Amino acid sequence: MPYIIDPTTKAIEETQMTTFQRLGLKERQDLEQWVINEPSILGESLLIITSEYQGFDQTQERLDVLALDKQGKLVVVELKTDDSGSSAELQAIKYAAYCSNLTLSDVIEIYAGFWSRRDDNATTEEQAEETIRSFIEDEGFKDFDSHPRIILAAGKFRSEVTATVLWLRSFDLDISCVKLELLEMGEKVILLPSVIIPLPDAREYEIRREKKDVEVARTSSRGRLDQQFFDELLTHFRDITQQKALPRSWLALPSGKTNVQFAWNFNGRPRNTFSVNLEFKASSLEENRTKLEELEERREELESAVGQDLIFDATWGKYWARVRSVYPSTEPTDELKDWAIKTMQK
Repeated sequence: MPYIIDPTTKAIEETQMTTFQRLGLKERQDLEQWVINEPSILGESLLIITSEYQGFDQTQERLDVLALDKQGKLVVVELKTDDSGSSAELQAIKYAAYCSNLTLSDVIEIYAGFWSRRDDNATTEEQAEETIRSFIEDEGFKDFDSHPRIILAAGKFRSEVTATVLWLRSFDLDISCVKLELLEMGEKVILLPSVIIPLPDAREYEIRREKKDVEVARTSSRGRLDQQFFDELLTHFRDITQQKALPRSWLALPSGKTNVQFAWNFNGRPRNTFSVNLEFKASSLEENRTKLEELEERREELESAVGQDLIFDATWGKYWARVRSVYPSTEPTDELKDWAIKTMQK
């Protein structure tokens, strides 16, 4: 039972937990609108794309809310009021599957249509694209992957739902549960949201553990494929190194300068891009930034010489910096190999 304490008088007052049903609050008219107006209710910064969306092929089903996170992942939000029901996670997985084929151009169109209708003020697709791209923090973002995240939000969760969610997370499905409790204080109601899966105090640990479990299962086969891929690239650089590739997702090449190296790298979890990097790895952030700034002053000249756009990361890791060129795929095709070799040579 929650209590209110007056720090001056030391008086303590009991408050009353309540329910959506008792207050006459509805899923679509109330809870959904709260999330649209203040998506941080769900425990993180999100950009709302649409709600009550039913533009899927061969079905009239509607998802509650579709959002976007800072990393450029689509987020399917399934809302319930007092009870999650026994199959909320299955319903959300179905909607995530429907959304897995949405492209950036699709999402831009959906966003523009939704906010134009909601605000009675036309949002152009150009404005929608600018909003979406400025919200995403990943500078290498090109398009959405086929693995949307899922957030389940409800007043309470049945044990069969939480058990299923925990099991699904062990298979690298990014699905979480947010509990939404209501507290009645006179004529006002306080919403108390809390992320219960993954547990907040162990969130980072749990995420790392889950990713490690998945990576361990993949390392045997994927590591060998990465090693073979990098070995093929290395054959074109025997004049500067005789090294051998290891079963990991990156490979560094010497530059001849202390604390400076070139590298090939598969990026993202799940991996979604491949890059050629020039990396500054001194222990001094100032030293690394100074070197990067000297290159960035020559951006136009360098991009012309390389024939590609370059990304300048002033803060990478704790102290490092880098400049890189990004390829929007990780499939080890002949096209990627050719690009990786020629870009590294340039």
